Amino acid sequence: MTTSATPFDRTEIPFELPFPRIRLKETGCAAGSCFADRVFGALLQAGAIRGMSNPNGIAYNPFSIQESLRRLEAEYTESDFFEYGGLWHSWIHHGSFSMPTRAEALEKAEAARKEFRKTLKKAVFFFMTLSSAYVYIHKQTDRIVANCHKVPSGEFRRELLSHDTCRAAIVSACKCIREYAPGCRIFLTVSPVLHDPGDLRKNFLSKGRLLSAAADALESIPNACCFPAYEIVAGELRDYRYYGDDLIHPSEKAAEIVLSRFLRTCCEPEVSAWYEESLRRAKAAGHQERKR
Repeated sequence: MTTSATPFDRTEIPFELPFPRIRLKETGCAAGSCFADRVFGALLQAGAIRGMSNPNGIAYNPFSIQESLRRLEAEYTESDFFEYGGLWHSWIHHGSFSMPTRAEALEKAEAARKEFRKTLKKAVFFFMTLSSAYVYIHKQTDRIVANCHKVPSGEFRRELLSHDTCRAAIVSACKCIREYAPGCRIFLTVSPVLHDPGDLRKNFLSKGRLLSAAADALESIPNACCFPAYEIVAGELRDYRYYGDDLIHPSEKAAEIVLSRFLRTCCEPEVSAWYEESLRRAKAAGHQERKR
C-alpha cells in the first residue's frame, strides 16, 4: 500500500564528512556569497565558533573569491581605487568597502586584509561558498570585477566562466588558504541563491558548472569536501515555499534546514547544543523585552 507524500517527506541528499568535525570554539574563516554568512555567520554570532568572513566583502564567482585570498599578502595602494558617484571603490571589493575618500577606502580595505590574514593563520576550517559562474568584465581594463558599483552596464560585458577556469580558480583559492593554514579543513559549497532570476536556464547552467568544477577540484585538494547546500534546497526542498518573497533567496526555514544538516553532519554535538542554547537565550531575551 502506498501513501501520499506529505510536505515534509523528501529524499535526503547523502553526505559523509571525510575529516574530523568542527569542535566548539574552533576558529574558522569563510569567503564567498551572502549564503556563507547565513550558515557560518549564524554559528559565529552564536559564539559557537570563532573567526571572520570575506576579507573583501561578499563575492559571488570563484575568480573573485580566489583574487581576494591571493591579495592577502600584498598591501592595497591608492592605485587600487577609483572614484564614481561620489564614492571611492575597488574592483575587487564589495560596495560595503566604498567610502567618501580614497584614504578612507584604503584604510578600510587594509584593516580587513590584515585582520583576515591574522585570523586565517589560526583557522582549522574554511567555508567557501560559490554562487555564480557568470562574471562581469570591465571592458576598459579587461578585468573580472567583484562588484560593478553601479557603473553603467555598457562598460561591462558578461561571460560564463568555463569549467576549467572555475576549477583552476577554486584550486588556486584553496592553495592560498593552505599557505596560511596548512592543515585547514576546507568546506566547498554552492549557494542555493538564484543568482540569475531573470533567466532560470542561465542560473541552472551556472550552478551546474560550479558543482562540476568543485567536484573536479576536490581531486587535487586534500582535506576538503563539498557540503551539499545547493542540492538540499534545490533537490530535497524543491519548492518556492522555501524561498523568500523575492523568490531568489532561500527563506529562513530553508536556511535553518541547511544549517541543521551542517550541524548534524559537520559539527560535534557540543556545537549544536551551544547554538540551540544561544537561540533559547535570544528568544527569552526578546520575550522579556516585549513585556516591558
